[in-house]
Amino acid sequence: MEQNDPIKPVPGHRPSSYSDNTAVQRKGPTNAADTGSALAGGPTTLIEINNPLLSLSPAELERDVRSFAEANKLTGIGDLLLRGARVARDPDVFRTVPGLTEEEGDALERERKLGFWQQPKQLKVVILMCSIAAILQGWDQASINGANLGWPKPFGLKTYGDGSVNNTHDTWIFAFVNAAPFLFAALVGAWLSDPLNELYGRRGAIFIAAIFCFASVIGSACCYNWQQLLACRVLLGVGIGAKSAVVPVFAAEASPAHIRGNSPSSQLLRTLLEILKYTGSLVMNWQLFVAFGTFIGFSANLIIFGAFEVDLAWRLQLAAACIPAIPLLVLVYVCPESPRFLIKAGRFRESFTALTLLNETPLQAARELYYIHAQIRAETALYSGRQEAHRDVELQKTGDGESTENGEEQQAYRSPAKATGYWGRFLRGFSAYWRRFWQLFSVPRIRHATIAAFVVMISQQLCGVNVIAFYSASIFGHSGAQGHADTDEARTEQVRALWLSWGFDLTTFVFAWFAYWSIDKKGRRSLLLGTIPFLAITLLAAGFSFKISGGQARIGAKAFFIILFGIFYAPGLGPVPFTYSAEVFPLINREAGMSHSVFWNMLGAGILSLTVPFLNGVLHPTGLLCLFAYGPENPEI
Repeated sequence: MEQNDPIKPVPGHRPSSYSDNTAVQRKGPTNAADTGSALAGGPTTLIEINNPLLSLSPAELERDVRSFAEANKLTGIGDLLLRGARVARDPDVFRTVPGLTEEEGDALERERKLGFWQQPKQLKVVILMCSIAAILQGWDQASINGANLGWPKPFGLKTYGDGSVNNTHDTWIFAFVNAAPFLFAALVGAWLSDPLNELYGRRGAIFIAAIFCFASVIGSACCYNWQQLLACRVLLGVGIGAKSAVVPVFAAEASPAHIRGNSPSSQLLRTLLEILKYTGSLVMNWQLFVAFGTFIGFSANLIIFGAFEVDLAWRLQLAAACIPAIPLLVLVYVCPESPRFLIKAGRFRESFTALTLLNETPLQAARELYYIHAQIRAETALYSGRQEAHRDVELQKTGDGESTENGEEQQAYRSPAKATGYWGRFLRGFSAYWRRFWQLFSVPRIRHATIAAFVVMISQQLCGVNVIAFYSASIFGHSGAQGHADTDEARTEQVRALWLSWGFDLTTFVFAWFAYWSIDKKGRRSLLLGTIPFLAITLLAAGFSFKISGGQARIGAKAFFIILFGIFYAPGLGPVPFTYSAEVFPLINREAGMSHSVFWNMLGAGILSLTVPFLNGVLHPTGLLCLFAYGPENPEI
């Protein structure tokens, strides 16, 4: 629990092993007659989203499980669901659950101790698929950096190395081609994620996003003018935006609770952590594997640039980004669908099948099926304003208050499943999505999360890291070579710039591991505030390094301070924003919240990509880096 979290932990309860980082205390009648089921929306003294089952007595729990099984045609596994619910209610004393078999008890005992290689096969496929999706994201971003050294000249643009850096028209074309994926990721891709989820599920949305990423980079390599390249980059942006909004949510939902830990996406690290025998906090994944992808992308840039002529090299650099898309397209359809998505769609039988594939025993699958259902239902009641909130939460009414004949609330999260036909499902899903989106601003607790996610996401762009990530080859490759780009001096400078970019991405990948043991000890906020001042200092120093006379001294100073910048970026503004944004929203608002967060991050990246070439021509590298050094020094985090 973050120390600045507006929701306070419930006193007297140790957080459950199956928590999702949200606990709320409510006022209400204290007599026994009024202490009904929190899950059914009745007035209670406690609704704990950490574990909503704690508010139920054993008799209430059994009645609720039986009713759930009968309503959703799961009576064939009713006894299994009851045992699973009892385990979920108090996992520390699972051995006392009546009817628990020795095999089930042993599986529950060892589930926390299993390494990656001991996990179920389908869970390993999910981990691998999500890791490759993040690698693809990084490779897509890295490929254009190296290609920028080659594509402008054959398309008739005069930029950088040929001495025409003040050609404003060509500079803006160059910038817009670079910025297009991020602008359209923000304006189109991020917002398409929820409709794609509703229509095709999490796997289908990832598959469609991967198709866009694969086809667009192949098309980029076959272009014969900048307009064609721009069109391909726009399509790439649609894929990047949808993928970056869906994959972290899918990773959170597909992993069983015993390896999810305190973060919704830590399971993606199990492969590397098991291989490297690394011990520490398993809390982040997306940015680590994005950094790994950019490192691989820059490695490919270096290899191709050294092996081929410039006119061919840039095409191969862009096309190489399709490599991770191929296994992603295969793996996404051999892994199970997100159980939480299936539950929210009312497809409980399919969800149980998926959970069985992701867990060792059916009991563990039944435990998670009922627990996820209970948690979503409790959050629906909590954030729809059916009860008076605690003053620390001050929830506003946003629901319609409808009830079924038996007095239970309508399960709003099941509405998409009740729609008929393709367009019916789309319209119902679209309507539900905008209601959830409006809650990002209308409900105070969720609004606080929205503001916090916005601040950390936009700070990642303001710190100046993507000036290096997107344009290092162009800025550093032309800073010391005058005249035509085909001269030996210019090519040598370009190779040095590619090596510097490669070293920077290797640094951000390696030092991101520092966050895994420090994030829980120091906290996300502390990591950000402890590293951001050093980002400003090192970026200022890197900017003034361009003023050093003497080639070798200037090159050494630039490399030293850029690498030092990467060391401070890697454990702070590198991995924290996506991790923080993925875990700060309630389950029922997670898709909308993540789309909103990704929108601002990608929009910031797009604006940065669009303006940096022009700013570099006007301010030159020293002024450009100094400008961003004054960016996020004092974020309100």
